[in-house]
Amino acid sequence: MTTNAPAETVEPVDGLDDEALAGLFTLVYTGYDVPMHVDASVMRVMRVAFDLDRAASRLLRVGGEAVAVAMLGLRRGTGWIGGMGVAPDFRGRGLGERIMQEVLASARRQGVRRVLLEVLEQNAPAIRLYERLGFARTRDLEVWTFPAPAFEDGGPALEPVPVDEAHAFVREHRPAPEPWQRADGTLAALREDGAPFEGVLANRGGRTVGAMIARSTGGRAGVFQLATLPGEVPGTTRALLASLRQDGAAESIVRWLNLPADDPAAEVVRSLGATREAGQHEMQLVTG
Repeated sequence: MTTNAPAETVEPVDGLDDEALAGLFTLVYTGYDVPMHVDASVMRVMRVAFDLDRAASRLLRVGGEAVAVAMLGLRRGTGWIGGMGVAPDFRGRGLGERIMQEVLASARRQGVRRVLLEVLEQNAPAIRLYERLGFARTRDLEVWTFPAPAFEDGGPALEPVPVDEAHAFVREHRPAPEPWQRADGTLAALREDGAPFEGVLANRGGRTVGAMIARSTGGRAGVFQLATLPGEVPGTTRALLASLRQDGAAESIVRWLNLPADDPAAEVVRSLGATREAGQHEMQLVTG
């Protein structure tokens, strides 16, 4: 007697609310090198901040059970894979490739010209999958945590300013576009959602030599965007990071998410005794 295999179906993600989607995320990231545990409130923030489009994203069911998901962020002709995974009991069946093909087809129907993603450097199976699908590595990104440095004499003068003023300097002098999680679109979405940010300018000799946009939550600070004039990188970067030291604190921890390994500021961060939490490859697929 022949037993029919459970049916596999693919559908948009918009049938799941944030609680159900958070549960699916947690499931498909089980056993990964960096597991993801999210709840409904975190899932909502991710959707808003990263412009994740549930109607364009895809989930895969086996026998009616949701076992794989690929989320798609959309911004002006560019797409971003904001999470892709398969439940542990269903890995090794080619479902990851199928869900990716489905979400890439969805992206093309949305008029997306290129799709970006990040993959952990140690996740060789995922890297091979993305390469088969036509993705090419563009740069390496690193996640760092480190103690905010102390202020040093002779550094630039720091001036708290509105975020828009700091952002204007960053836009003009950034060495390269920020990854999706810290891009201008993410900053705009978070600000519109009410997230607080601080802007800081560094001035020396009557001119602005650097700027930073940062966010402090839960007693920790995060660098969102930072840029300096080319000849000012070491001292000005260090001074801007020193502004994140909380008053009276013996040590204040700073996190910098997905700092490009070749960013001029990366060498400064490494010199601060930083801990490298993760390394990722940014990859890109040109769709047309």
